[in-house]
Amino acid sequence: MKRGLLAGWIEGMPSRYRALARQQWPLALALGLFLLLQLGALGFGPSAQMGVGLSAVLVVTAVVAPLRPFRAAMVTSLLLVGFAVLMTAVGGHSTLQYSLAGLCGAMAVLAYSVRYLEKAQARLSVVTLIVSLEMSMAPELVRHASDLGDLVRGFLALQLFAGLMVVPSLITGLYFRGADRERDQRTGRKVLAAQQAERMALARELHDVVAHHVTGIVVQSQAARIVAANNPEAVAKALELIEHSGTEALTAMRRLVGTMREGTAPGDSAATQATMDLDSDLRALVDRAGRSGIPARLDAVPGGDVPPEVGRSVLRLVQEALTNSGKHARNITLALVAVYRTESGLRILVTDDGDGGVQEPVGGSGGYGLIGMRERVDLLGGEFSAGPGPHHGWRVEVLLPMQDVEAE
Repeated sequence: MKRGLLAGWIEGMPSRYRALARQQWPLALALGLFLLLQLGALGFGPSAQMGVGLSAVLVVTAVVAPLRPFRAAMVTSLLLVGFAVLMTAVGGHSTLQYSLAGLCGAMAVLAYSVRYLEKAQARLSVVTLIVSLEMSMAPELVRHASDLGDLVRGFLALQLFAGLMVVPSLITGLYFRGADRERDQRTGRKVLAAQQAERMALARELHDVVAHHVTGIVVQSQAARIVAANNPEAVAKALELIEHSGTEALTAMRRLVGTMREGTAPGDSAATQATMDLDSDLRALVDRAGRSGIPARLDAVPGGDVPPEVGRSVLRLVQEALTNSGKHARNITLALVAVYRTESGLRILVTDDGDGGVQEPVGGSGGYGLIGMRERVDLLGGEFSAGPGPHHGWRVEVLLPMQDVEAE
């Protein structure tokens, strides 16, 4: 019940202080218990009440220190010195050396300063806190020293006590400072990796969407230029195909831009979404390739159900393979597409009968087609190969593993 009330109280805070409460409640609880012990041990005299009051302020300062570490360090230093001066002025006894809550609060502030502040501010805060701690205890040291020997021994004892308090705080602050730095570095690496993966996925998507349609436009434009003088009707047909390919390219780009604006991951857009019938999708893709000037024929389809992520990849791989044939092959008359099941998974085979000679690809080449295909296959744990055919032309072969796939 109490935990529920505490959780409800924390949830009702502003987000900044809610995070602070979740982080600092163990410290606040421990220092609060020390404060109660101090109150019981010192009684209710004026000097004791002032000491408890100072300790309470130090506890609060320590709890909120992560919000403003440098300011908390300066406030703590002023409180330590100010209390010692005040007690000396009124002739009272400084009880700070017996205040576990106050000392622990001051050391917590020191640890937070080391953890959160820049090096220059951290050094200044540490030095200021150490000097203030020793100054707060100096009046009691002088009060109890009867001669020079007592003063020296008391001074050495004070240094030992300060060291026992300060060193663990420094070590704790440095430990968490290093842990925070490592966590930030890991987070930064993850963010960079995610950004790189997103850029690569977007690059593949843009290449798949643009290159396929634009290649068809360029091929038809070149064909129209060649036959313009002798066959005006062919030019009109080519212009019609160019218009159709341009319209498809604009539609695909709008889908991709819409997907990016909606926050969908590249590769999951409507432009790449396979339907439930991969066979029909493949036939439609081959038909579009033919209309865009890449002569293609579908020889085999897998049949049956295919996982959506595999279906999308199959369509993109076939599309890119046909695009490469249109861009790179010379004197191509036919590109054959076959997608079929094997015992190992789904196999894709795209071949063309081009001359296979070296030529400048249509529209130039950024060299990203085969790279994108290989990356897409690697993401699915498949196998990819591309190169000249056994006799002529170009051959692209892919094996995509699928679970629960039976060879036909």
